[in-house]
Amino acid sequence: QIAIEMRLADLHEKKRGDKREAADALLRVLQRSPKDDAVLGRAVDLLVGGGEHARAASAIARTVSVPWR
Repeated sequence: QIAIEMRLADLHEKKRGDKREAADALLRVLQRSPKDDAVLGRAVDLLVGGGEHARAASAIARTVSVPWR
């Protein structure tokens, strides 16, 4: 499933120029592999590039845990 979503992200970004759909595919990958920093970075870049700053921040917040003292 991860490989399919990664391929979809590539197709949406490179062939269709659709940053939102590419980011959505990558966010689905993150649901299955939340510690993949490369996927998170790419998704955030696509979201920010598409003007979706709140969604980018939300994606970061969901995947980054901060220990409280």
